[in-house]
Amino acid sequence: VAKTKDDPTDDGNESNAIVNFNGDISDFIFTNKQVLRSFSATNCKPGEALWTLDLVTDKYSWETSWGLYEKVSGSSISLASGPPENTKYNRQTRYIGGLCLPPGRYFIRWFDKWGDGICCQYGEGEWIVRIDGEVVLQNDPEDDNFTERDFPFEVRVRIEMEEGM
Repeated sequence: VAKTKDDPTDDGNESNAIVNFNGDISDFIFTNKQVLRSFSATNCKPGEALWTLDLVTDKYSWETSWGLYEKVSGSSISLASGPPENTKYNRQTRYIGGLCLPPGRYFIRWFDKWGDGICCQYGEGEWIVRIDGEVVLQNDPEDDNFTERDFPFEVRVRIEMEEGM
């Protein structure tokens, strides 16, 4: 018996148009407020860098979730995740959110309940991670079939020299 993909959110809409999420960032990213030192979508304190996640969900958005972790002394500290508890992402929707992070080693852990990725057979989903606007990670449609995978990255903060020094 062949397995078929079951979508509990199937509303019969087969549109391929991507819509932009319009809502509060807390509807997209859940943050561990006991750990984060700064939370902002646009401006960071000196010595921090802006981490941005640009997520476009596919037609099976209920399968997708992620976690952002900091590596500290051989252990991992959960900083943020999505979607927030008891919610799911909308299908074929672009979500963009950011957090301010101090220098350090981090990883984003992606989960896909079905293990078929967010691209291509079931919609044109994708994800991109940026640090201060520079792409540091993005999904690879050719290597997107997993149920769980960690993607490490490092945050280095540029120190701006004052003029005349």
